[in-house]
Amino acid sequence: MRTRPGASPGTIVVHQDALPLTIHVIRYGPEQFDDQDSVDLDKLPELIGKHVVTWVNICGLGDATVVQRIGDLFNLHRLALEDVVNIHQRAKAEEYDDHAFVVARMPPVFTAATESNENEATLRLDTEQVSLFVGNDFVVTFQERPGDCFDIVRERLKAPGRPIRNSGADYLAYALLDAVVDAYFPVIDICGQMLDELDDDVTESTSVSVMSRIHNAKANVRLLRRAIWPHREMIHELIEGHTDLITESTNVYL
Repeated sequence: MRTRPGASPGTIVVHQDALPLTIHVIRYGPEQFDDQDSVDLDKLPELIGKHVVTWVNICGLGDATVVQRIGDLFNLHRLALEDVVNIHQRAKAEEYDDHAFVVARMPPVFTAATESNENEATLRLDTEQVSLFVGNDFVVTFQERPGDCFDIVRERLKAPGRPIRNSGADYLAYALLDAVVDAYFPVIDICGQMLDELDDDVTESTSVSVMSRIHNAKANVRLLRRAIWPHREMIHELIEGHTDLITESTNVYL
């Protein structure tokens, strides 16, 4: 979904099929932790600015007014908010006065690698846009739909004494991006498994089924390359950028 040609820069137009929004807030510090799901937008101002780090995760992009109100609450740039709802973005990083904006492409999440079968051999992959804002004491993430690869980060946040609980918002942003990158490995393993099967089958058969699977495999590989490759430049921009939001200690991890 793109805004109409000639529209004012920063216009927020949501897709008609975008899902309703839900807000999840995690607040923490070395000794404090608070986790609240399905937060009402009107109560959100009461929850921010009272802990070392506040992570607000918005799932669903179906309400332009809510997206704008969250942007106003955290002083997020309108051009970045426009990119949040235009979900065709490549991975990138941009700097603004008091926050950084990052777009990543999250692959489908596979909880376990299963044995390949005919259905998996014709699997068509897709990626989801994850938009991330990082400020001095907050991270705001927007994702298209329920389900993500961030559960490992949430579990680490619950445990006192973990480095993430003693670090700032920039380290949380790194941890979320690290989870996105790690989520590609099971996908690549499954693609490799399917290619191995095709390598065996193509020597024995030239049927339409095998040819269709070859085309599907090529499409998946092309999609993965288009999704993954821009992440290199995005991470490089975070490392080499001039923003004071990313500390030297977090740069090491990036």
